Amino acid sequence: MTIAYFDCFAGISGDMTLGALIDSGADRALLDATVEALRLGDEVSIEVRHETRGHVGGMRVLVKTVDRVERTVPSLRAVVEDADAPDRVKTPVINAINKLAGAESRLHGVPEDELHLHELGGADTLVDLM
Repeated sequence: MTIAYFDCFAGISGDMTLGALIDSGADRALLDATVEALRLGDEVSIEVRHETRGHVGGMRVLVKTVDRVERTVPSLRAVVEDADAPDRVKTPVINAINKLAGAESRLHGVPEDELHLHELGGADTLVDLM
């Protein structure tokens, strides 16, 4: 098993993470398979390209959404639970959604089932997590 360690002292976006993984040898076809497994083909397109900023270059993955659909926490979970993927893939995604929901719930004082995650509630987040 290969292990990647990210030292993200200032954070990292899902797109940056996916780009780093592709640059490190991950198969780009997995991104398309993820969109298909989540049944988000009508909402999401994936673009992978090499970019250079200054003297540093790398792969950039853009997860583009057609019409942004903001989902509640239960609907995010439902998309993952209904995905055509093995439980060993879905379980960590559900766990990540639950951690995000718990933090947002405490921060805003709103029950998890009523939360709208706005930026984190879109199809791009589901692709990033899966």
